[in-house]
Amino acid sequence: MPTTLVSLVSEQTFINIIFIKEMPPADRYIFITTDIMEKKGVADWIIGVCNINYNIVSKISVDANSMEQIFERLNEYRLLAPEQNYVINLTGGNKIMSITVYEFFRNMNVKMYYKPIEHNGYLQCFPLVNSGIVPFNTCLNLKEYLNGYGIRIANPTRINHPLMTAEFTKNIFDNQLLDINHIHQLIKYKQEYERFPNKRLTSLSLNDPPKEVPGIVGFIKTTLGFPLENPNRLNEREIFYLIGGWFEEYIYHFVKQLYHLDNEHIGLNVLIEKNGVPNELDVVFVKDNDLHIIECKLKLTKLTFESALYKLVTVQRGTAYSLTSKAYIASSKSYRNRFGEFYKQSNDRAKLNKVTIIDPLNLDEL
Repeated sequence: MPTTLVSLVSEQTFINIIFIKEMPPADRYIFITTDIMEKKGVADWIIGVCNINYNIVSKISVDANSMEQIFERLNEYRLLAPEQNYVINLTGGNKIMSITVYEFFRNMNVKMYYKPIEHNGYLQCFPLVNSGIVPFNTCLNLKEYLNGYGIRIANPTRINHPLMTAEFTKNIFDNQLLDINHIHQLIKYKQEYERFPNKRLTSLSLNDPPKEVPGIVGFIKTTLGFPLENPNRLNEREIFYLIGGWFEEYIYHFVKQLYHLDNEHIGLNVLIEKNGVPNELDVVFVKDNDLHIIECKLKLTKLTFESALYKLVTVQRGTAYSLTSKAYIASSKSYRNRFGEFYKQSNDRAKLNKVTIIDPLNLDEL
């Protein structure tokens, strides 16, 4: 008996994608959507990530706030076929869409499912069974997760290539090797150099270094033992690593090793683009089908904290990530008062926006 899988479309595409991937392939796929969702192309994102042939797809656009109109639209498609099995994911759409679809299909050969928030699994809600929450076997990778929200990764070949090894970067973090005057001078020199329009410090000579960074050559080559691509010049990536990129790489290595993630589920310095709007995510990974976004800062001040918080909130809201996505602001230095607690105002603002502050004392909360 042929099977039709029915999905209710909303901004939260993850719940549709993971369910379609979890279920056996269907003979037909129906997406109950709305004009707003169609203008955004949401159903097409789902279809693309799930690699479904459009020849077996039907999209039914409804008025999400009218039960009568939804019934009419479903009847137009003559779905009441006794020789058809239906598998329905009730999680998407709004409550009216879910209730109406439930009522429309419940007297047919049907199984209906629901994904509870905060659970990496699903429930069979019709017919009722006592199996509880069934864990998903499927775990979306980072590309699938982002593509499912219409987000393109602009630099896919570069997001898993840290400049230095995990061991080298861990030594820098553990011993704060780059928290010294030579690097502070390099940071200041770069800032001054790039004050002028269209000026970007893409390299720095080590044969004839600028007078503003005295001693930089000896520190890099002898004290630090920094592996150089060109022994006579720092390139742009090496400069970035020395002045702060090392901490992003440390967090990337730390998370990757902590959760045993492969390259498909984590990215470093990921350039994303949606609707022509670009952004960069310092570290981003998918674990248990939840998206985790980490904004990294060498040191948190009131100004850098506000900047990081604003960016995370903008990225999450502007791209409509999953309701269970998690965001973090990570600092390489302690951001606590004399009682060992995070500064109250910052911590309260972070919690209000569902962001977790991370410093060396609570890395295990990533």
